[in-house]
Amino acid sequence: KYKAIVYDYIKKEKENIFTLLKQNHLLSCIDNKSLQTLSLNVRRNEYKETKIILNSGDMPSDMYLIIKGSVLCVKQEEIKHTLNANELVGDICLLSHIASQFTFISNPGTEVLIIPYVELLSVLGSKPVDTLMFNVFNSALDKCEYLKTNLSGDRLKTVFNCFKLDYIQEGF
Repeated sequence: KYKAIVYDYIKKEKENIFTLLKQNHLLSCIDNKSLQTLSLNVRRNEYKETKIILNSGDMPSDMYLIIKGSVLCVKQEEIKHTLNANELVGDICLLSHIASQFTFISNPGTEVLIIPYVELLSVLGSKPVDTLMFNVFNSALDKCEYLKTNLSGDRLKTVFNCFKLDYIQEGF
């Protein structure tokens, strides 16, 4: 009986993680089967106190999807932006293969899903950056209002600078 309760809890948690991943614009391009596979390797973490998630100059091995609370984006001891629920930390670094330009600090009570980059690559196949960046481009066209209200201009500019012309040319 105890095993059945644990199994049900784990099953519901993975379904919940799948739903949260599917709601993110960057990850929504991943097909359901692959996203379910990815959700098996995603873990949830709550930061009860203020904590550095990613230091400036570091290359992350994970992406963090904020599901509750907020994360400060800091550069040279100045808060540049606040990321909120359904936004990612580490996405630009991983997709563009550059070290973080900012330090990301969680506010107390922030909850995130930790998405291992290696697992993300395995579900995306041979052209992960192309797949995700094309989705960002489409999301920007289709959901400009969302992007304007939830992403800073600098963050959008960085994403689109990473979307190189050769990705567009390959697709057409």
